[in-house]
Amino acid sequence: MASSRRGSGRSAPIANFQPMVTGPRAKNLHPGAPDQKAKRRTPQEMKEIREKEALEKEKTNEKQKNSIKNVAQIEDDLRREQQERRTLANHSTVAPFRPPILAPTKSAEPEPEESQGECRTT
Repeated sequence: MASSRRGSGRSAPIANFQPMVTGPRAKNLHPGAPDQKAKRRTPQEMKEIREKEALEKEKTNEKQKNSIKNVAQIEDDLRREQQERRTLANHSTVAPFRPPILAPTKSAEPEPEESQGECRTT
């Protein structure tokens, strides 16, 4: 029959046995901490927390209102500019093109002179 290790009386060798050591983070923890009730806040602490939350909420609401007002102002300005552009496009204020009047050029022929006898001075 085949021999079994059960009855041999020898235990299996354990290689590199190191004793369990508590980690540095868990050194000061209470073993029942996960099962303990959470610490409760006092009524005074809760009152202070609620006041802070109310102030923060009020500030955020104020910021949001100011942002909405700024956006509305920008939209109004853009709308006015667009309206002005439309009215200017419909009523062109640009003068029609007229070619410039050219000054007479001196030609090779002398111009006839007027009578030199009369000279008017005012």
